[in-house]
Amino acid sequence: FLERPSWLMYATCVHSYVFWIFYTMVFVATAAGDNSYWYRYRFQLTLFLGAELYAILFYHLMEFTSNTPPPNLVPYFESEGPYLLAMLMVGYKLVTSREEVEEKPKTH
Repeated sequence: FLERPSWLMYATCVHSYVFWIFYTMVFVATAAGDNSYWYRYRFQLTLFLGAELYAILFYHLMEFTSNTPPPNLVPYFESEGPYLLAMLMVGYKLVTSREEVEEKPKTH
């Protein structure tokens, strides 16, 4: 981390101090257990997912094209893999979430 350019260190720190808001939204949506939260906040969570995907792909590009690429890929993806898996899971929930509408009894 410290061998990287200063702009990459700053970007990593901003990511850590800003994205916690969206991680909290994902945690609350998951803890709520219903699709209405996912549906209600799908716009914000989709923006988060896009920003996270862009950030992690850019980070991997910088890692593998730098002067000090990861020497061993297994430990590298053991720590980076959960991010990719979490993005897939959040994306799945966003695509499959629907607005839950209460059915009203029909009156004649």
